[in-house]
Amino acid sequence: MIARKSVLIIMTKLIDGGLGYLGLFFIARYMSPSDYGIISFAMGFVTLFTIFCALGFPSAHIKRVSEGKNLGRCIGTYLSIRAVLLLIATIILFGSLFIWTSVMNRGFETSDHLTAIYIMVGFWIVKELTDSFSATFRARKEIARNQVPFVINSIVRTAAIIYVALSGLGALALAWTYVFGEIAQFIVVLLFFRRYPIKKPTKAYIKNYSVFAFPLMLVATSNVIMHNIDKVMIQLFWNAADVGYYFAAYRLSNFITLFTQAIGMLIFPTYSALHKAGKLLQIKKLTFDSERHLSLIVFPMIFGLIILAEPTAFILLSGCNKMLTVA
Repeated sequence: MIARKSVLIIMTKLIDGGLGYLGLFFIARYMSPSDYGIISFAMGFVTLFTIFCALGFPSAHIKRVSEGKNLGRCIGTYLSIRAVLLLIATIILFGSLFIWTSVMNRGFETSDHLTAIYIMVGFWIVKELTDSFSATFRARKEIARNQVPFVINSIVRTAAIIYVALSGLGALALAWTYVFGEIAQFIVVLLFFRRYPIKKPTKAYIKNYSVFAFPLMLVATSNVIMHNIDKVMIQLFWNAADVGYYFAAYRLSNFITLFTQAIGMLIFPTYSALHKAGKLLQIKKLTFDSERHLSLIVFPMIFGLIILAEPTAFILLSGCNKMLTVA
């Protein structure tokens, strides 16, 4: 079952990767590195505040649902916790912007940076809501319901990116493409989710979730920071164009993580179910088998990308003079 569902995840991730590269190609050819850099910075800056949204609770939800606890109660508890955390994170985000711009009288490289941040706040809120609902799909290993909306997002976003790039509408219009894609995904997720039970959370369930999530808070926070602080720091010490150069290369190399994501999405709920049944030997065997197969796939790709970094960038972004020519 894991192998079959992993193939489905990999196929959808490959489609997303291909569409992502297609969008990047049009951005690189028809837009400036600064345009792409502004969006990359805004996305990284806003996403940093997700450290106040997750805090290990998605893993707690997957754990509890895969253990077979009351589904409606689990969903109600998880959605309530995420709603409160999202509200807190939003207040902290706008409070931070207010302190930076009004109290400290600091600003950003251009006015478009601040506007892009506000647009990305909309993208971020919709994304957090989408992730809150789709976490149940992952917990129940309903991979098709989890991945189909993801592909819809990629299709809508890529089509909008191509239109914006060809029309020369600029960085802010590019930011809206991500919002439109996320809204499309959210609508599809809601359609899939509409028949799931939602029950009122109880103190016992909230405590149960918190006990599991608390040890994971540091890990979840560190993961968010590691994946987003780089773009913010480059913007802080250099400029938007350098962020664009950096993030274009990052998007190409990030393709390798598709395979680890495919396995990881299925492994955790499987571990949870096996642990609940006391099948520790099967957990060990599954771990070793997963590591071996992932190593056979990922390691050659990593070394190949390191050795052939320059040809890879030239071939995949060939003709994109704006991205390849550093001023």
